[in-house]
Amino acid sequence: MAKRISYYIKDSSGSEMYCRKQNGDEYYLPTDDPERVYALNAKRQKRYAHESSGKELYAEIHDEPIIIGNKEESPLYAKNESGSDYYPTKNGKNMTAFDANDKVIYACDEKSQPFYPRDEHENEYAVNNTLIANKEGTKFIHPRDVNGKSIIYPYPFYDPQGMADYQFQRNTDGDEMYPKDRNGDQYYPQDIAFSKDNLPLYAYTKD
Repeated sequence: MAKRISYYIKDSSGSEMYCRKQNGDEYYLPTDDPERVYALNAKRQKRYAHESSGKELYAEIHDEPIIIGNKEESPLYAKNESGSDYYPTKNGKNMTAFDANDKVIYACDEKSQPFYPRDEHENEYAVNNTLIANKEGTKFIHPRDVNGKSIIYPYPFYDPQGMADYQFQRNTDGDEMYPKDRNGDQYYPQDIAFSKDNLPLYAYTKD
């Protein structure tokens, strides 16, 4: 493995230091090498530059945000002033990171609860249909749209052929919900949905 050429000056402990603006914000030196853009601490671990407010900043190379990975190659998101992770953004859409097995790693809030990224329209979305569970692990938390409404069936779940033994999700009233196609219209899988009172429900179009 080639020895890493130091790009930043070091303090007495051996930690590399970012340059600072007059207001105290740290900033990255220009480079096209993602392995050099982040400074290393005394333990040879990459770290984000900070604003004077304490918010960590993502480095970008050719407008592409770079997410740090730790020793195990698990991604580490930058944190805001409150200590919550936040996603980098490209073209108005949050970007996510993946582990060595190509499994999406969601950012976590200050209470270590994962949360969904948002698209360019401010709607939350599940990456590769990977849903987030609640803290108790008893149910899934579905993404919400820009108005805060739960998106029970994201479009990637659409199956025009129907599904055997379909597992209906339920809304907050306890009623089972039909899936929606790409036009936002409900459709019938191979089973029929029922209300919480065990009455059959019928699918409907947006109109």
